[in-house]
Amino acid sequence: MELFHLSVDSIFKPCQSSEESLNKNSSAKYDEVFCLFDGDRPEYKQAIMDAHRYSVYKIKPILSIPCFEFWFLLHYRYTSSPFENYKQVIAQLNKEFNKVGIEDYDKSKSGYYGLLKPQLDQAIANAKKLEGAACTNPLTQVHDIVIYLQAQKILAVNFFSNSQ
Repeated sequence: MELFHLSVDSIFKPCQSSEESLNKNSSAKYDEVFCLFDGDRPEYKQAIMDAHRYSVYKIKPILSIPCFEFWFLLHYRYTSSPFENYKQVIAQLNKEFNKVGIEDYDKSKSGYYGLLKPQLDQAIANAKKLEGAACTNPLTQVHDIVIYLQAQKILAVNFFSNSQ
């Protein structure tokens, strides 16, 4: 399966034109924009530097090094051991999956959210622990998006339950 990759400018330039539109139309607003950068692509470092040019648009770069699947691994165990590449992460992830009766990881399959959700709190705790250890490989900030979305859900539930 071949994935396509976008340049940072192709991702963020629309934000620039959206921001110009926001100045004209104050009813269209956004609170946060998250952009996940997967460390298994060599150009991710340049993409992060380029992303900072667009920080005025409330874009928060989210890193996952060496790859997004490291976030999945944190659902099962903490590790600060460095990984050279995606394949090393997948080998460890598959070991954890197999321990609990889950088939080997396949990037083209869906349904992982339901499998991982019961361990979400553990993944967040492991990611925070890793963050506290100031590791750069491995690293994930995916928990930042998850925590943000959980807070938004609580706000929405409270808003709708108080408005009735």
